[in-house]
Amino acid sequence: MKMMALAAGDTDAVKRHFSALSPEDFYLRFGLEKDERGEQRLMRAIDLTTRNAMKNTFATFYGAWDEAHQDLQVVVMLAPVGKGSTVVEVAISALPAARGGLMANLSGWLVGELERRKATDVALTYMQGNRPVHRFVEQLNMTQEKISGITFHRMKLAPAVNVLEAWIRGTDQLMAAARQELSASAKL
Repeated sequence: MKMMALAAGDTDAVKRHFSALSPEDFYLRFGLEKDERGEQRLMRAIDLTTRNAMKNTFATFYGAWDEAHQDLQVVVMLAPVGKGSTVVEVAISALPAARGGLMANLSGWLVGELERRKATDVALTYMQGNRPVHRFVEQLNMTQEKISGITFHRMKLAPAVNVLEAWIRGTDQLMAAARQELSASAKL
């Protein structure tokens, strides 16, 4: 799986990627139910924030395309938490078909990118209502910090720590928790 830089012209492909996520993945990633209203909110947010971030190089987006170069199988966003910061926010989204060899294919690339950026910490942001991710953050003992009104959760990087291992190990647990959250909200 080859990661390539994405540009503002790839925004529609990013939208298609997120629209292809399962309802559980969609909920975990955005704290929204995957219905017409949730998808519309996300698409507006992508138009406002992602396009702007790509144009202003605040965040760097990467993707791994399918063989036909039509659909993004993986989308990764890396962004410094503040100007000149060594804390890098990492967001990873992968379609189920791409997850099988994800760690082997992505971990070396991600570690190299974090080293190139001289990152000392990884930060994770998530929707406040996304309880499964909140529990996952607590299990990883990530520290909480507020910067400009946004809550970030940090984890120190160390040579012995593989961030992707923790992410993939927790994916099944997060999916199960999301299914429970979605079925509980459907019963209300």
